Amino acid sequence: MNKELADNLNYFINKPITIITNAINRNFNETQSIDYFTGICEKIIEQGIFTYHPITKCKNFILFSSMVGIFEEQQVTEDLLRETNNQEDFKEKVFIKENNELDIQSFNSLIK
Repeated sequence: MNKELADNLNYFINKPITIITNAINRNFNETQSIDYFTGICEKIIEQGIFTYHPITKCKNFILFSSMVGIFEEQQVTEDLLRETNNQEDFKEKVFIKENNELDIQSFNSLIK
């Protein structure tokens, strides 16, 4: 890996990212795709990228040879939610189900 590419990839360390890969031989539902391909970038080595799930702390490693792209995700914070919703609306919304899965429908309700 050349120095310029390594420097640019290091931008993603400790940030929420989504990695797009070539087709794989396993069918994932939407929640599983988020669990496996969206996470916090922990470390980048010559062969690929280590990520971890922000809630469960489960780790993933994706080879560069399988990657199509890497994208920084916007972090959804309480402050950001308050900018678009009032506090009462925020308190009523639950985005994580009891089994630590993201409730996609509730989360999508933020998008207008």
